[in-house]
Amino acid sequence: MCVSGLEAGEVGLVLTYAVTLIGNFQWSVRQSAEVENMMTSVERVVERTELKSEAPWETQKRPPADWPSRGPVTFNRVNSRDISATLQPHEKVGIVGRTGAGKSSLVSALFRLAEPQGEIHIDGVLTSEVDLHGF
Repeated sequence: MCVSGLEAGEVGLVLTYAVTLIGNFQWSVRQSAEVENMMTSVERVVERTELKSEAPWETQKRPPADWPSRGPVTFNRVNSRDISATLQPHEKVGIVGRTGAGKSSLVSALFRLAEPQGEIHIDGVLTSEVDLHGF
């Protein structure tokens, strides 16, 4: 039987090819999404290789063996908020503020999880000059 000039076999062949092409298109879209995901991972690795190196593990300048002995802590224009404060030995201090005020950044700077801008002195020793191993 002939429908608008096509034989039944030809119609079947066209439908088979159409289903195959749709499957191939779906596979192509899935593969392009996978490549995009993998390229995101590559971008992250490249970004990590270009990060500024942290402070050296060991330096020539070492703090005294009993450091910190007394415990005064002085912040001088630390981080982007230019915080300046002096904490006396045996003083208990609470850090409060709104979200984004810099509480975590201040603690990160104190423990050198991120290198601080400004100066932090503990017992008169500038923390940025102390190697990370001795810290």
